[in-house]
Amino acid sequence: GTGYERRDFTKALGGGAVAVLGGGLLWAGITRALQAPPNAGPQEIALSDLPTPAPIVRTGPTATTETAPTSVPEPNATEVAQAQPTEAAGTPEATSEAAPNGTVEAQHQVETRPTPEMTEVPSTPPVPPGFENVKAVLVPPITPVESFYITTKNFIDPVVDGNSWTLTFKGLVDNPYTVNLKDVQGLPPVDRVETLACISNPIGGNLIGNANWKGVNFADMIKKAKPKSGVVDVVVRGADGYADSFPLDVALNNECVLVYEMNGKPLTTKHGFPARLLVPNIYGMKNCKWITEVELVNNDFKGYWESQGWDDVAHYNIVSRIDNPGGGSIPAKPLFVGGIAFAGNRGIQKVEVSTDGGKQWEDAQIRVVPGQFTWVLWTYPWNPKPGSYTLQVRATDGTGTLQTATRADTFPNGATGYHTIQVKAG
Repeated sequence: GTGYERRDFTKALGGGAVAVLGGGLLWAGITRALQAPPNAGPQEIALSDLPTPAPIVRTGPTATTETAPTSVPEPNATEVAQAQPTEAAGTPEATSEAAPNGTVEAQHQVETRPTPEMTEVPSTPPVPPGFENVKAVLVPPITPVESFYITTKNFIDPVVDGNSWTLTFKGLVDNPYTVNLKDVQGLPPVDRVETLACISNPIGGNLIGNANWKGVNFADMIKKAKPKSGVVDVVVRGADGYADSFPLDVALNNECVLVYEMNGKPLTTKHGFPARLLVPNIYGMKNCKWITEVELVNNDFKGYWESQGWDDVAHYNIVSRIDNPGGGSIPAKPLFVGGIAFAGNRGIQKVEVSTDGGKQWEDAQIRVVPGQFTWVLWTYPWNPKPGSYTLQVRATDGTGTLQTATRADTFPNGATGYHTIQVKAG
């Protein structure tokens, strides 16, 4: 009996060790899956190396002509210098804030926001005396794929087989149909530079990125399905069970794109392979990844996060951010205050900087405009004397609306307020 018990004990001990080892490997894999993307922070750039921003040419409320520079170089990911946070699983687009437990009814507005007419971007003035050899410190105009922020509700994201993937259009339509990836890639392509931002991005946060996308006109795909009268919402569903919606008018008139490439390569799994949506002027939670189904319905459909109280309309707020300096102590010598500004498809026509906590404002220079759906990169020449300063930034969108100074948390409509940095020059 003693020998048998010892053998059983040895087997149990070995099995336990295997279980511990397997659990450790699983946890390591999960930890890697949830890690923040690699660095894509600000880096020094000579002003002479930045393309001169050309004005965005608009021929009407749904203009398609643009002459902003599109040949913005994509940076080498090894050259970046600061870590960019990622979302954690189980949050809409991660912050430390969680959605409330109770359900709040979000007001649904059937409102179309086509790309508006916009005041031309002003010409960039020459470099002021004393700043000739000073480099700007700016984030890359195009965010590397491996550094682009990630949004997920999943503990582990789905891995979709592109060979068997299909996208189905159904619901209140006269012509329901299904396409595969080859069908989509065979349609007339749309190339788009567009910025995505997270509704949970706090003031000054990094849950925002800009990429070169390639896909097809989503409105054409909707029209092929022949919507019936009475359609209210377009419901989109992903392979992970996620669902969200937006009004039919948005799908038909807001220049939405079903994309399958990002920065010249097929979408990665984390960014929605084989296909995801871009919905201009609407926060990232409605830009569905791993999309497999589009259903037209006659009701106001509440999606995954809207049912928890997040805004159902989710239009981008005007946002501006200071990337340099980063706060703390700085040398009392010439530098370029710099950062980004974004307002969805409304564009940015003006950025202003204050060094005294908002008492006085000075115009910054818009340095890079990748496209009509993107952020802009801006700089402001500043030669601080020794002392303490409160830096703030605000932006005016392409329709002439000034960014609000009223501070609001991310829930439920996205954060608002001015990004503020405290510095001490010496």
